[in-house]
Amino acid sequence: MIDFTMRECAEVINGQMCIIRLGTCGTPNKDIKLGTIVVQKESLMISRNPNGFRKNSKEKAYNISELVQSNPDITNLVIK
Repeated sequence: MIDFTMRECAEVINGQMCIIRLGTCGTPNKDIKLGTIVVQKESLMISRNPNGFRKNSKEKAYNISELVQSNPDITNLVIK
């Protein structure tokens, strides 16, 4: 849904656009307690590859992007 939202908003906004996602997310860090507010400074995208789940498939089941750094000015505003 975020893809749809961003494309639709970009059609009606002239100039720069900033979208801040608020919600839940997973983390491999077991030290972060449930309910903790976390502001990420970098992120990545994981997408599912259905072909990777086929029997004897040589494709990866998931595609993982490189890390993308957050905009430090916006990150600091969110932290404040």
